[in-house]
Amino acid sequence: MKKWKLKRWLFLLLVPISILFTYLAKTHPDETEKIFSRVVYPALSQFISKITSFIPFSIAEVFVILSVLGAIVGLIFFILFLLKNRSRWKEIIIRATASLLAVASVLFFFFTINCALNYYRYPFTYYSGLEIRPSTQDELVELCRTLIHQANKQQNLVMRDQNGRMILSGSSIYQTAKLAQSAYQKLGEQYEVLAGDYAPPKPVLLSKAMSYCHISGIYFPFTFEANVNVDIPDYLIPSTMCHELTHLRGFMREDEANFLGFLACQESDSPDFQYSGTMLALVYSMNALYAVNPDLHNQLSRMYTAEVLNDFIYNAEYWKQFEGTVSRAATEVNDTYLKANSQQDGVESYGRMVDLLLAYYRQGGFLEA
Repeated sequence: MKKWKLKRWLFLLLVPISILFTYLAKTHPDETEKIFSRVVYPALSQFISKITSFIPFSIAEVFVILSVLGAIVGLIFFILFLLKNRSRWKEIIIRATASLLAVASVLFFFFTINCALNYYRYPFTYYSGLEIRPSTQDELVELCRTLIHQANKQQNLVMRDQNGRMILSGSSIYQTAKLAQSAYQKLGEQYEVLAGDYAPPKPVLLSKAMSYCHISGIYFPFTFEANVNVDIPDYLIPSTMCHELTHLRGFMREDEANFLGFLACQESDSPDFQYSGTMLALVYSMNALYAVNPDLHNQLSRMYTAEVLNDFIYNAEYWKQFEGTVSRAATEVNDTYLKANSQQDGVESYGRMVDLLLAYYRQGGFLEA
């Protein structure tokens, strides 16, 4: 028993070790990239990802549910045990606190190793040769116009329901996940840094609960799973899957995950994925245009086909039903998390995807001109 007490406190050493690793990653980006992000992380993530892929459902979802239930049940039993042993209440509280801190220290350590250190790796531009530089309004307008033409053409190739909304053409969400895996494997043939044998994304059964938190997908570093909310509008699902697969490959910045998700969708042979990726790029680009010139934004938006406009309207209606205290709190938590991991713009860092799109546009990389 005494040995276990000592071990509980020894687990706390994982906190300063994690902080030290983070400091070294931040101050030595070359070593972080060459040793950790290119060697250690890929080997670790692919190994565990393949193991967790044998389980068809999201282990992360089960973990979260059991953690919540376990916390509630544990708290009840702890209170009852405390009431039964009032004379030892100080000892009991100290032991319980030590156990909780030990568990938290272990989780913090694995989060650091499995995820956080990659926030300090080289940006994707280092490998792609894309030049990020200030762009003119005319360049942004041309990007938006190109994406609108591309979306208008691609929407003709996707299936739609009786309400005119895009629906996935696959026989199941698992088939769509396999297509996402294939799309990323094709992208990995272009960029070696993205190559690897990774598992497909997993649908979350309690997806609507994620929608209440305004979450479309989440990478769970403890099981190396890309988890996707499959209750969202169908046209969002392929690009969301590819976004989360980007995190699985060690690129944690949200602007890069969006851009690489777009690239993966464009590499896919599936019209669903091509349309989803284009719509993702289009909404960010048009939002950027609206911020600098609302009149031009409104003018270009008249170029949408009825089908593209219908998908955008449905998306707005879908998320509006989940607005409230929970969604605002979740956004604040996400904002704080991003800033804590060196994304100082917080949730606004998502909009920096447009700089990458403009650089890609200048290289002539779009499917349609």
